[in-house]
Amino acid sequence: MNPQNEKPFFLMFTSSSCPHCVNAKPIFEDAGRELSEFVEFKEIKSSDEAALASKFRVLYVPAFFFVDKGEISQYSMTLTKDRLVSFIGGKLSKNVKKLQKKLEKLEDSVIVFTKRFTAPSNIAFASCKLSNSNLKFYMVNKQNLAKEFQVEQVPSILLIKDGVTTTYTGPEDFNNLYKQICNHFGIQQSEKNTDL
Repeated sequence: MNPQNEKPFFLMFTSSSCPHCVNAKPIFEDAGRELSEFVEFKEIKSSDEAALASKFRVLYVPAFFFVDKGEISQYSMTLTKDRLVSFIGGKLSKNVKKLQKKLEKLEDSVIVFTKRFTAPSNIAFASCKLSNSNLKFYMVNKQNLAKEFQVEQVPSILLIKDGVTTTYTGPEDFNNLYKQICNHFGIQQSEKNTDL
C-alpha cells in the first residue's frame, strides 16, 4: 500500500452495525472531497478486511489512520472536518523543510515563520500541490532566525524570487495563498479544484 509515487491514504475502519460510523461517514466524505487532490480517502469494513484491521490494531470503530510511505498515524481527536483537514495538513507538513540557519542563497523559495512545530496546513498543501515545480518550501520556528531574516511579525510568509524578498500580505487561506504563490513565481496553476 502506498508506493513512493502515490498519494497518502486516510482510512476509516467501520462496521455495518456501528451507529457512530454512520455519523462519522458524512464528515469523512466531506473532508475526502476537499483533500482528494492530496490524499486518497478509503472506507474499510473491518469484517470484510479482518487481516488489515488486525494489522492496524483496530480495537474500536470508527477508527481513522493516515498512511504515507509505510508510516501509520492514528487520528484520535474529536471528529470534525476542520480537525481532519488540520491533522492531515500537519502530516503533510513534513514536505516543508525546517531552516536551522539562514542560507547564503535561497532561490525560488517560500518561507513561513511560525511559532508552531509543524508548518501550517495551507503551506503544507501548497508544497504538495507545487511539488513538481522548482519551488522550495521552508519553515522557521526560531525567533533568532526570524530576526536574521528581519521578520518582525510572526506568523509571516516570505516569497523569495531571483534574490528579491517579498512579504506575503494577502489572505492566508489555501486558495488565495496558492494563487498568489503561482502568480509571484510565474507557475501555471493546476486546473484541478483547489477549494479548501
